[in-house]
Amino acid sequence: MNTLKTKIQVVRAQNIVVTDNSITVDLDDRRTISAPLAWYPRLLHGKPDLEHFESDYKTRRKR
Repeated sequence: MNTLKTKIQVVRAQNIVVTDNSITVDLDDRRTISAPLAWYPRLLHGKPDLEHFESDYKTRRKR
């Protein structure tokens, strides 16, 4: 029986853009992921008071 081995790679967000209709994330491996905000009701109905929020991945992972 053959088994497929894959290498797990950590990919991090380089840029996140939220518009009225979608969220788009540019990854450090040059891919871009986009999804409609309708999939994320808390973002869709959220307030724009955190427009300039910066996320620190390492800090969030320690919690």
